[in-house]
Amino acid sequence: FSDVPVCLHQAAIFRDTSLTNGEAVSVWKWNFGEPSSGPGNTSTLRNPTHTYATRDTFNVQLVVMNKFGCKDSLTKPLRIYGLPVASFSYLAACTGDPTFFRDSSAISDTTIGFWRWNFGDPTVLKDTSVLRDPIFKYKSGGDYLVRLIVRDHFGCKDTIDSTVTVHVTPVSAFTLINGYDGTPGKVKLNNQSKGASAYSWDFGNGKTSNDTNPIATYSEDGTYSIRLVSMNDFGCTDTTYYEYKILFRGLFVPNAFAPNSGNLAVRLFKPVGINLKTYHIMVFDAGGHLMWESNKLDNNGAPLEGWDGTVNGVLMPQGNYFWKATATFIDDSSWTGSDTGVKGGGGTMGTVILLR
Repeated sequence: FSDVPVCLHQAAIFRDTSLTNGEAVSVWKWNFGEPSSGPGNTSTLRNPTHTYATRDTFNVQLVVMNKFGCKDSLTKPLRIYGLPVASFSYLAACTGDPTFFRDSSAISDTTIGFWRWNFGDPTVLKDTSVLRDPIFKYKSGGDYLVRLIVRDHFGCKDTIDSTVTVHVTPVSAFTLINGYDGTPGKVKLNNQSKGASAYSWDFGNGKTSNDTNPIATYSEDGTYSIRLVSMNDFGCTDTTYYEYKILFRGLFVPNAFAPNSGNLAVRLFKPVGINLKTYHIMVFDAGGHLMWESNKLDNNGAPLEGWDGTVNGVLMPQGNYFWKATATFIDDSSWTGSDTGVKGGGGTMGTVILLR
């Protein structure tokens, strides 16, 4: 007889192939080698089937007999293969983000070589995969019935259906207040994210924060990439970026100086500035005579020279002098004037007191 190995819970099919030597077989007696199956352990059919309850190797016997009582018997082993056990896990199912599925099925008598996934989303054209560890994106939140069918190299298979809950991904967003509290380089970040419960900020200057509405401080010119990652209670995240550009710029004109002072810091009438591109300052006496002027800047765009109160080596009298200045910054914006000056035609003007 012929018998083909089968998988557990599948019917084993037996085919009588006995040689008759001229006289047909009239009696068949089968014993399937599984006493626990009771009356079903035997059969008198020519080509019977039998479903085994456990995986094992069973000794199957066939006795054949013709009408003259002549008979023969044969015993052969039959292998019943065990079934794999389908199982899977997944990481953070969030709308719009890849959901990573991981096959965790258990093998039985041989390795698994086939996977068939159905992700339970009829709204997309293809919600199936034959990869072992596929990736799928759900567009909408909700519960989806995911099916995994696995089959090993003996053809034995198993199926699992499991509900996957897809959570709505938060929306990350924020606005920025530059020069917060009137301080250059100080930035207030207003969080406008939706559906999030935790936040992770990276200010792009080596500093981070988990506050909802943090304050960041920058001390150098540059372009900084500010990143906000918003997360909900289910591990769903959304990220947004903002390129923050800062240019520290300014020009301050002092209103007094003392050439004979013991304090070196106040001996010169020297404006203080940074990131200047062009610069010109002139000082006049009360009669409108030019006392001093300069347009020199250092590599940082700061005024390079100061007036020591002299003209041709002679120290000028104590009193009020008038200055007039114009300047632009390296971003081509114009200087709008010092706190001590008033805007006038052709530039910005003010007064400075020479003390002796």
